[in-house]
This record gives sequence, C-alpha cells and structure tokens, in this order.
Amino acid sequence: MDRLQRIGVFYFSGTGMTRYVVEKLELELAKHKVQADVFDIAKTHVFSTPLNIYDSIGIAYPVHAFNAPKIVIDYAQQLSSVDTMDAFIISTVGEYAAINFASSSLLISILRKKGFNVFYDKPFTMPCNFIIKDKEVKVQGDLNRLNTEMPQTARDIINRVPHQQPSNLGSRFAAWAGRLEWRGAKSVSKHYYTDENCSNCGLCTHNCPNHNISIGEKTVQFNRQCGLCMRCIYICPQKAIKVRWPYGFIALDNWYDNEELAIRVD
Repeated sequence: MDRLQRIGVFYFSGTGMTRYVVEKLELELAKHKVQADVFDIAKTHVFSTPLNIYDSIGIAYPVHAFNAPKIVIDYAQQLSSVDTMDAFIISTVGEYAAINFASSSLLISILRKKGFNVFYDKPFTMPCNFIIKDKEVKVQGDLNRLNTEMPQTARDIINRVPHQQPSNLGSRFAAWAGRLEWRGAKSVSKHYYTDENCSNCGLCTHNCPNHNISIGEKTVQFNRQCGLCMRCIYICPQKAIKVRWPYGFIALDNWYDNEELAIRVD
C-alpha cells in the first residue's frame, strides 16, 4: 500500500536538467495517487511553505564541484526543524562516477541536524552544461535511462526503500575541496561580459537565481554572487554573454538541440 499521500519537492536547476528530472518524478508519483508539490528554491521563500502538511520532503539539485550548489545548502540551513520527517535527495550529474558520491554529504548533515531522516540519495546522469558538451548519442542514452529508472525511483520513495551512495575517503575529500568553488565562482563571474550583440533585453537579469546580474547605463553588469549555474549564458537569445580568458573554456559553444532539454525562461 502506498505510504505517501503528499510530499513537497524543493529543487534548484540552473539550466533545466534537474527540473526535468523532478517533473518526471512528479508524473510517476501521480500514477500512485501521491500529490507532489514542487517548488523552485530560487523562487520560493524558505518560510513560505509549512512543512508539517507533508508526509515527506525531497530536495533535488545539480552537482556542482562534487557538492550541492551553495544556493541549495543555504536553503537547507534555513529550513525549520522538525520532530521527525522522512526526506529524500535527488541529484543530477554529468557523469556517474564515484567521485560524485559524497555530493550530498553536507546537505544530509544539515537535514539530519534539523530532524529529517534522509533515507534516499540517488543521482541521475544528465547531459553536461559545463566545459564538455555531450554527444547526441549520450544525451539520448541519458534520457532513456532516466525514463527507465524513474518508475522504480518513485516506488522506492513511496515505500521508503533506503538508497545511499557508497561514498569513500576520496569522494568525501573531493566534496570538501570542491566547496572552494563557492568563493571561486565570485571571482569567475567578474570575467563574464556581453559583446556588441547584447540588446539589454534583461532576460539574464530576470532569470539569474543568485540575483548577480544588473543592467547598467550602457552594459550588463556581473557582480560577485554568481553560482556558476550557466543559465545566463545559455538563455541569451543573442548569444551575447561570454567569459574572458582564462575561464572561457567553461561554457559550451551551443546548447543541446534536443527539444526536451530546451531551456525555459520567465
């Protein structure tokens, strides 16, 4: 018998990969008559949703430098404490590799201190949006694998089937060291700029989850709150956002052609 009646899923997605996975999960849960309320962390005030209306909560994120992004960690730290509540974690990775297996370690620690029982932590491989652009055959393989695995994932979440990633000393060290990116991102963002194709449309400003971009009198300004989610680069209709040397390699030349992965904008 299904144990969950209603869950809250809080996600962050820079370019839409994690949102895509969460939407697949929502559809599968609905098949079991489980209501999933889905919230975008970048648009949801942490105190605006009472947790006590849920039987369980989930947090979903893309792995950044072997960790959950800083915006997700900050959100978790502000969550209210609970007497006891089950929680699950879904992550997306560009490559399924042992070095990523401790990516949820800090997030799990924060949640447990607040009274959550984190019984499930599972990664899904999705196309990479950073440095390396995957070939179409891998992209389609990732999507096919997601569609195959998601029904079982939904059943496991409903029935509280435990799933933990087998982290080791190497992956835990990588996660610890990777948190240096939180500071490094602030430096890298100062190397972002717009070229002559920029129309000052404001799309990047409005869609930046870290509120790092502003429009000046003559050009777009990139400040020091960047999370390296890459959203601004790929949503720009004029492809006008560039990254100066020595960080120009981090951005893909073009976004994926697959219609299912089209980046949505507000």
